[in-house]
Amino acid sequence: MESNKYKIEVNGAFNVEVDVSELEDLDIVPVGKDTYHLVHNNVNYDVELVQFDKSQKKMSLLLNGEKFDCQVGDSLDMLIEQMGLSKDVTKTVKSIHAPMPGKVLEVLVKEGQEFEEGESLLILEAMKMENVIKSPGKGKVNEINISKGDAVEKGALLISL
Repeated sequence: MESNKYKIEVNGAFNVEVDVSELEDLDIVPVGKDTYHLVHNNVNYDVELVQFDKSQKKMSLLLNGEKFDCQVGDSLDMLIEQMGLSKDVTKTVKSIHAPMPGKVLEVLVKEGQEFEEGESLLILEAMKMENVIKSPGKGKVNEINISKGDAVEKGALLISL
């Protein structure tokens, strides 16, 4: 049996857990495209769905003219969070080494520079081909151990992070 429980984060500030089966007195009537009239506990609400992204489980709505941004999580999302599996996993890399022997054509970062995952760090020429060495994770350049034009061996330390 599928659970009817949802966790809704509203405006990134507070969370509400909702069990749909407990909302027996909820009355929703469509009044137009993406607009609804809602009655709950004898209180009337005008609701307009402004934006809905099913894949990201996000929506924005106007409730009596006030905007609310919501992130909706179902029972599976709640279980994953409860198990601690929803934490972002980051790669920790302390250095960049030469994957092959070659010549440094260009160093694209400077000491102290911060970078994101996938960002180009340097260009290494090997066997007459240019190879762009990219960051495996985000971080900051501590020390550059090579210069433009240097010949390097496989495994040589290029950049300390």
